[in-house]
Amino acid sequence: TPFSLFNEARKVAIYLSGLNPNITQVMIGNRYSGISYSGISKSNMRMKNLMCKDQDLSKRVSSLAEKVRNIKGVSRIS
Repeated sequence: TPFSLFNEARKVAIYLSGLNPNITQVMIGNRYSGISYSGISKSNMRMKNLMCKDQDLSKRVSSLAEKVRNIKGVSRIS
């Protein structure tokens, strides 16, 4: 459904944001409707677990992370 695709995209965006060492969980939470830093942490743990179970998702997220790394002006992402 369109909502579940939006939800997945949002989770991936939060996860990718968390890979940047210059962006705190508080900053990410503020960007995504005021989610608490612990909510961001839990969201990232859930995303990691999903990626372990779903290789297709893992490949898509890894591909996006690589593209983000190559954008000029973006801090190095782990």
